[in-house]
Amino acid sequence: MTADIYIADQTHQVNLNQGVDLSIGFDPAQGPLAWGVAHMQVKPVTFGDWVGLVREGASVNFCDVLVNPHGQGTHTECVGHISKSHDSVQDYLTRYWFPALLYTADVVDGVVDLSALPLPDNDWSYQAVIIRTRPNNPNKRNRVYSGQNPPHFNPQALRQLSDIGVAHFLTDLPSVDPEEDGGALAAHKAFFLDENGEKRRERTITELIYAPDTLRDGRYILNLQIAPLTMDAVPSRPVVYAV
Repeated sequence: MTADIYIADQTHQVNLNQGVDLSIGFDPAQGPLAWGVAHMQVKPVTFGDWVGLVREGASVNFCDVLVNPHGQGTHTECVGHISKSHDSVQDYLTRYWFPALLYTADVVDGVVDLSALPLPDNDWSYQAVIIRTRPNNPNKRNRVYSGQNPPHFNPQALRQLSDIGVAHFLTDLPSVDPEEDGGALAAHKAFFLDENGEKRRERTITELIYAPDTLRDGRYILNLQIAPLTMDAVPSRPVVYAV
């Protein structure tokens, strides 16, 4: 099934049957971990002697789930992550299809190097950027980042991208900021807030993705799907389509 996508006076054809899912799902037994949290928990609901599991005699499986989006899998967050108002990502992601650029970056002295990142132009005016870091070992899907001080981003690089209209930033790291920074969260603030400290419209950051090496750097159409939860960060599924 193909579709024609019209962007900036150009039409691009994509095969909707060939999307590549960049998400790492939430699982009670595996997956990446960050910020000292454990894997998600799934517990059956109980009412007296009744236990919500078919193997325990119930007619259905009926469970509660305890999830920490920031620390257990692919998630998309908004300015509510750093604001007193605790805004919901549902208010900042109201469209779901975007021209995107996938770019593989090196890490230099603990900082992701975006100095050679091609910026949006008339040839490809992307609204989302997907950063894949080297080395790109598949163990990223199950890596424990807690206490490891993983790489982070230069706040000025994120401010520049946000200033020129890049609305959605995706990375395979657990955060755009250092694991320990005294609460500064400078890269988050640079992307989510303008120079006056005002919230920017339609800005999201998606963390803990995995982009396999089978995807070449370049142009894609991104479908950014999010769970319908009223929170500052929610589990998400970014899917990309080659153009």
